[in-house]
Amino acid sequence: MIGEIERNLEKIDALNNIERWSQKAMIKKESVAQHSYWVSFYALQFGEYLIHDDKVKHLVLKAAVMHDFDEIFTGDISHEVKNDSNVGKRMKSLLNELIDKQWSIQMPKILYNSLLKLNDLKLIEFIEKFVKLCDWYSFKHFLTIESRLGNTLNDKLIIYCEENFNQILNQLEIYVENPNQYISRNAYQNFKRQVKSCSKI
Repeated sequence: MIGEIERNLEKIDALNNIERWSQKAMIKKESVAQHSYWVSFYALQFGEYLIHDDKVKHLVLKAAVMHDFDEIFTGDISHEVKNDSNVGKRMKSLLNELIDKQWSIQMPKILYNSLLKLNDLKLIEFIEKFVKLCDWYSFKHFLTIESRLGNTLNDKLIIYCEENFNQILNQLEIYVENPNQYISRNAYQNFKRQVKSCSKI
């Protein structure tokens, strides 16, 4: 495995050079690697607070670290394009085919999607939603910093990110009721109160 990483250092390092937000006017720059760090940071922080099972925390963190690793092959594709009502689903399907093929050819021994090894569909769904929660918070984090630096051109996007973050947070409530109870009820309720309080700042 280490030999394969060494042979692919340039490809892996490309995440430092792939720029996000390329279609938006920004003061700061953010690479895919930087974004992945922040998603992982929030997965660690939110996971430690909300998730009581250490194994599930670990799986969430692994998924967060790797969640945009496939952009080594695709580059950063804007949210608007990936979620276009006409071609979005077809594009995602074609991209997944490309990624799976390129990964198997170029880096077969490097961990790609640890969720593929899980048989528990409910757990996979939970992990994907939790990482997406952190993803949206990372978007909001970056845009809020931009706004505080004086770039208010994308302030409407901050609201959009908050709406999506809150939508997924509400969806996570079913995992409080789940027999496996991935999330602590008290922690979940406290977290929602904190989020509501922060939105008033």
